[in-house]
Amino acid sequence: MTTTRDHHSSLPQMAYISKERAGQVKEKAVAVEAEKVALAALEAGMEVARRRVLEEEKRKEEERKVAALEAKAVIQKQLHEKELRAFVEAEAEAARERSMIDAILSKIHAEDEAEAAQRAKARAEVMAVRHHSRHMATMRCPAAAQGALR
Repeated sequence: MTTTRDHHSSLPQMAYISKERAGQVKEKAVAVEAEKVALAALEAGMEVARRRVLEEEKRKEEERKVAALEAKAVIQKQLHEKELRAFVEAEAEAARERSMIDAILSKIHAEDEAEAAQRAKARAEVMAVRHHSRHMATMRCPAAAQGALR
């Protein structure tokens, strides 16, 4: 059986053990709290990193969109310039064709006028020959010429 003396001698030992145990519990609680703080800091850092990645992806997407719009504008400008060159070339070709047609029409008109002048000259010559023939006939036979004039 334990005596009071034994009990008194075991009290300081129990107090020591109790104090030791309390220190261990406190130490564990501090370690758990430090781990929670470290984990929260790690999670916060990971969230910051995640947001940076998202922002970087968004920035890159915006850059891609801007580049695509710029490329589209360049292509549209090139297409417009090509269409404009084709229009100018078509207008120039049409002007050349009109000029050629005008030259051909002028040549035809000049040839028609030359032919008309030639015909008028031939008629005048025929008339002159007839007139001369009548005049000659009148000179030879004045009475016959009178009948020919009627």
